[in-house]
Amino acid sequence: MSINEYNFEFILIYLFYLNLGQCQQSFTSMISLSAELGSSNEIIVKDLNGDGQLDLAVSSLGANIIVILLGYGNGSFERYVTLATGSEPIEMAVDDFNGGNILDIAVINFDGDTMDIFLGYGDGNLSTQSTLFTGIMPYSIGVSDLFVSDFNNDGRQDMAVTHRTNAEVAIFLSTCH
Repeated sequence: MSINEYNFEFILIYLFYLNLGQCQQSFTSMISLSAELGSSNEIIVKDLNGDGQLDLAVSSLGANIIVILLGYGNGSFERYVTLATGSEPIEMAVDDFNGGNILDIAVINFDGDTMDIFLGYGDGNLSTQSTLFTGIMPYSIGVSDLFVSDFNNDGRQDMAVTHRTNAEVAIFLSTCH
């Protein structure tokens, strides 16, 4: 699940309740989480700490950070960690990029022409980023409608990055060290 929004300072969460007996559908009042993000760009929802509850990874274009908010499973979240990124993080992907069976986060930095890889520890914490040069004005990476897959059939997730200003696609093959 990915939600793209621009220029908001709060994360807005709507809880959806479905009453099957009467088929009444409605949304609760807005729950506002102050993440002090400035101009936020993307939210990814995954269980980042392995507790079975959905957590949020939120990128901030204006502050050049991603914020991890750990979920309690009842619609509430706790700000857990803030990670510095390159300039203008515009896209994120969450997957197991190093074969450790733990979710990692990749972030494309539009202005810096780079991609940051944060390896997960399984508890919501992530490593200091490794930075890769992506070329001129990278546009997207990701898991669902974006580009993370095992392109060379070696059992490890690889990444593809498109470039906004030309017709190039950069492929990053995962390697074991």
